[in-house]
Amino acid sequence: MSIPEALEQLPKRCFVSPHKSYLVNMEHIVYATGTAVFLSSGHQLPISRRKRQEFNQIFNAYLGR
Repeated sequence: MSIPEALEQLPKRCFVSPHKSYLVNMEHIVYATGTAVFLSSGHQLPISRRKRQEFNQIFNAYLGR
């Protein structure tokens, strides 16, 4: 299953794709910068330039900003 297909099946309020290669449960995001997402596991994932604006909108809505 591809990332876009998985994203369609998962709850949109909880999952986001900051990069074409990653799908992230927003409950596990500790913080995000303009270029990276830092997870509770200690991993750091990139935010692609193409998805940056969409990611920020979705993540800010999740945070209630």
